[in-house]
Amino acid sequence: MKLDENLPAPKTDEANLRIANCIRTFTDVLDLSGLHLREIPESIREIIWLRVLYCGRRKSKQDILDPELAPRNYLRYLPTDALLSLRHLEVLDLEGNQLTVTL
Repeated sequence: MKLDENLPAPKTDEANLRIANCIRTFTDVLDLSGLHLREIPESIREIIWLRVLYCGRRKSKQDILDPELAPRNYLRYLPTDALLSLRHLEVLDLEGNQLTVTL
C-alpha cells in the first residue's frame, strides 16, 4: 500500500495557476496552503522576488475552531535548490506538513 493512497488528491493545477499569476503580477506573496500538495512545485524558483510563501494549512475563521479539519499540504521534504533561489524570502509557513529531517 502506498502512503499517499488515503490522502486527498493534490491540486497541482491550482498551484500552477497561483504560481503563474504571481509571476504575471509580480506579487511578492504566494499562498499554496491547503492544496494537498506532496511537493513544492519547482517553478517557484522563477519568483526570485518572493518574500512570503504559505505552504501549510489553510487558515479561515472556521478552520481556527478545529485546525485538524483545515485543508493542508502533505509535504515530506523541501526542494532546497528551489528555495535557495528565493533570496528575498522572509516567511515560509509550513504548518501541518509531514516534514522529516534526513542526515
